[in-house]
Amino acid sequence: MAHSTPAWLAGPANAAPQGFVHAPDTTAGYWYQRPENTLPPPDFWSPYARNRPLPTPGVEARKAWIVGSGIAGLAAAFYLIRDGHMPPANITILDAAHVEGGSLDGAGDAERGYLIRGGREMNWNYDNLWDLFQDVPALELPAGYSVLDEYRWVNDRDPNYSRARLMHRQGAIKDFSTFGLSRKDQWEIVRLLLKRKDEVGDTTIAQYFNKGFFETNFWALFRTMFAFQEWHSLLEMKLYLHRFLDSVDGFADMSVVLFPKYDQFDTFVRPLTRMLREQGVRFQFDTRAYDLDFALAGEQRTVTGIRAMVGGEATVLPVAAEDLVFVLPGSMTEGTAYGDMDQAPVLARGGQWVGEAADTVRGWMAGLKER
Repeated sequence: MAHSTPAWLAGPANAAPQGFVHAPDTTAGYWYQRPENTLPPPDFWSPYARNRPLPTPGVEARKAWIVGSGIAGLAAAFYLIRDGHMPPANITILDAAHVEGGSLDGAGDAERGYLIRGGREMNWNYDNLWDLFQDVPALELPAGYSVLDEYRWVNDRDPNYSRARLMHRQGAIKDFSTFGLSRKDQWEIVRLLLKRKDEVGDTTIAQYFNKGFFETNFWALFRTMFAFQEWHSLLEMKLYLHRFLDSVDGFADMSVVLFPKYDQFDTFVRPLTRMLREQGVRFQFDTRAYDLDFALAGEQRTVTGIRAMVGGEATVLPVAAEDLVFVLPGSMTEGTAYGDMDQAPVLARGGQWVGEAADTVRGWMAGLKER
């Protein structure tokens, strides 16, 4: 039986009302059930969150500027198209490098050397990631199969685990049969989990935990899994504890971790960028955005231009009043130091300015990616 399209979903009125809220604002306060709020929590993921939202009025005429072509920038473009209904041709991704991917890099060969600046451990409940890649076509499977399908095929048939999580004493396998946490250590972890983020402040890990904690197997596993040092942020550790609390029983043998078939550039970046390009998204490389122009109206700031070095020349990219600008100022590999078979990298703690020096490294990386 044929059904006619409802009037509210047909014609030019096929858009959400002006000011309609699709999802709660995670920064507006604590989410709780109440008559005025029937939306799920901001971090809620399930089939119920797979709905197709109505387009925002006027989205077809708006443009989006995304500074940075790492996984966050690529994901922004993906969701603008799939959930935001923005025409792909209206989206421009800017990057100082000559190749996309940001910190998800992987390039080189035995003759020229390799550049893979660290891996990102993954598990089955990376909900946002898998939500995205279940809609991205796989490169090496028949049509209709996704990157998620390929990932499951690899890990279901070749599950990951390690017989030796860490070794010490010149090759002896370290015993991780227990976490080695005293009652005091356990209570310190529990209290940290219960603290509000604003209570933690700028405290370091070393300032919070007792000295005995740093001799435990738990700390050895945690710090080596997530690259933590004692002088790092306690708040960052708290966030990691919340995020991976369900994974601690797999720390000792790495059974909690899933791995891709190839490096993370070829596994995630390559298929996603191919899909975005085929849809019409524009990538503009050799463009290092370094500042934004704003129009001020009371407490409101609106971006009017993106200041960038394009091909080595200073340029201002104009931004219209209704356009969207996504700026990703941070980098997981900011201030990366490089060594070779003969020289160790020189490590410098503290903030690093990502400017021309980083562009030079990215240029070398782009050369390695050339097939």
